[in-house]
Amino acid sequence: MTLFTGCQKDDELGQKPEGTLGHEHINKGDFILSNGAMITDESKVIYGAFGGLDADIQFSEKLSLVTKTNIYYHANSDLAKTKFFVGLGLKYSILKNQAQ
Repeated sequence: MTLFTGCQKDDELGQKPEGTLGHEHINKGDFILSNGAMITDESKVIYGAFGGLDADIQFSEKLSLVTKTNIYYHANSDLAKTKFFVGLGLKYSILKNQAQ
């Protein structure tokens, strides 16, 4: 879903809420760690929610700054209930606007 469109027609900010479903596999099935500690949890199916925020801000016709922020929440995970990811980059479009 687009939240904002800037002065230039290709500036954009969008969000995307979704659900997640996966399998949490702990330590490749080994229940004893190298230091002798034991893992008491078992591998299992996990579920939760995912949310993201993406931005694409154009500097010129072919160059733009892109950002991506994602957060995952797994309600029944024993390892990490919340995971947060952030990305930043430059996008150079070599084929943009050649048809015009």
